[in-house]
Amino acid sequence: MLDVKEERNTIISEKVGIVFVTEGQMQRPELMLLLLKKWDWFEVIDKEEQRPFAFYLYPSGKIRKIELS
Repeated sequence: MLDVKEERNTIISEKVGIVFVTEGQMQRPELMLLLLKKWDWFEVIDKEEQRPFAFYLYPSGKIRKIELS
C-alpha cells in the first residue's frame, strides 16, 4: 500500500491510521500474542497519534514509524 502512489495518497487524504505487521509469516497464536502484548500501545496511538499515520510492527515487538509525506 505504501509503494503504490494512489494507495499511499488515499491513506493520507482519508487520514487513515495503519499498522503493518511485518517480516514474513507468523502463526496465528504468535500474531495474537504480539497484538495482545502491544494492546496498550494500540490504544495510545488510536487516541493520541495525529492521523494520517503508519507504523511497522515487527514480530520482535519493535515498532517503526513510517513518514508518509
